[in-house]
Amino acid sequence: MDFFAVGGNVRMVLTLDPMHSDEWTQRAVMGMESQLGKLARAIASRGGK
Repeated sequence: MDFFAVGGNVRMVLTLDPMHSDEWTQRAVMGMESQLGKLARAIASRGGK
């Protein structure tokens, strides 16, 4: 996970590597999407973009 200052914002770049099987890679992606959704809702609830 990398963070970059872009103007008055912060850009977060997340890179996931493939796991030992497609099934586990997809599970990891789904888990990260869930966590990022929670982060987005928390930021929005605090008046963020």
